[in-house]
Amino acid sequence: MNTLQLYSLMECRLAPLTNYYGVLSCDQFKNSRLSFEQHETAVIIVNSLNSFNAGQIGHWILLLKKPFDGFFFHDSLGMGINSYFRSNVVNKFHHGLNNKQNRRVQGHSDLCGAYCLCFAFYMLVNNYDMDGYFKMFSSNFELNDIKIQDLFSSMYHACI
Repeated sequence: MNTLQLYSLMECRLAPLTNYYGVLSCDQFKNSRLSFEQHETAVIIVNSLNSFNAGQIGHWILLLKKPFDGFFFHDSLGMGINSYFRSNVVNKFHHGLNNKQNRRVQGHSDLCGAYCLCFAFYMLVNNYDMDGYFKMFSSNFELNDIKIQDLFSSMYHACI
């Protein structure tokens, strides 16, 4: 899934629920994080690659801010926020970061963008917490990928 596809789906499904949203590369995120922090509700999907790596396939991760709940970080491969951002960026969010642990849910697929969108949707629309979101998935990553494809498909069809 590319940046334009993710942004279009965010605009359709998440824009009414947030004050700020975006799809950025890692280096673009570093420059926009002040805007992200200033909003009560915000969703940013970040690619693990920098913008000068255009055309290469990266991995999508998500930062979400909910009113009264602080920041959430989601990586469908289960890596921590420190795996993607330098300590000065992590320290900015760490104090308010609600999920100190992350869990792998994705199999060997290219569905990381779909996992990000579904995470944001379930956290904002269904008001899930982290435990509620992760309860939707099992330790069988291939079955999780099938489930996320179905969830994503229903989100996508609501936009066309």
